[in-house]
Amino acid sequence: EIFKWRSEQISSYGFNMNFAPTVDLCNQYSVIDKQERCYSNNPNTTSYLAMYFAKHMKQQNVAPVYKHYPGLGTGKFDTHTGAVDITATHTDADYQPYRTVCNTEQYPIIMVSHATMTSVDTLPASLSKKHIEKLKTLGCTNALLISDDMDMKSVTNTYKLKDVLEKS
Repeated sequence: EIFKWRSEQISSYGFNMNFAPTVDLCNQYSVIDKQERCYSNNPNTTSYLAMYFAKHMKQQNVAPVYKHYPGLGTGKFDTHTGAVDITATHTDADYQPYRTVCNTEQYPIIMVSHATMTSVDTLPASLSKKHIEKLKTLGCTNALLISDDMDMKSVTNTYKLKDVLEKS
């Protein structure tokens, strides 16, 4: 009922896209969990609830945007305020919601975060070709990709705008 109501509200204001649902897994130490922006620490539950919300949005002609690839659920800091490295805490489970979405939906929209995961690349995911290639291996070959806000401190503290725009 909440997903249906929210979808109706979003549509009634004239929006046709919502930067939700968050498919980051809950982790008691993460900023996402503390902000109550995640559904579960179980990737199957997270995937189910996110896709259920997305279904209601689509019924209202609102495009859902799944976020924050590769997963901020294990990030202990906020990408709005500085760099976030998820290398030590990220697991394959963090990828599962993206696998599910991309293997279920024909053209999903995915927001790529500024998290850094050095096991894939030293660049933040939003600036990394390697992270995009990894996303494709999860089945997301037909996804529309959107970056998180390029004015966030996680990128502006380290990179010049010119470099951010070129790499993204």
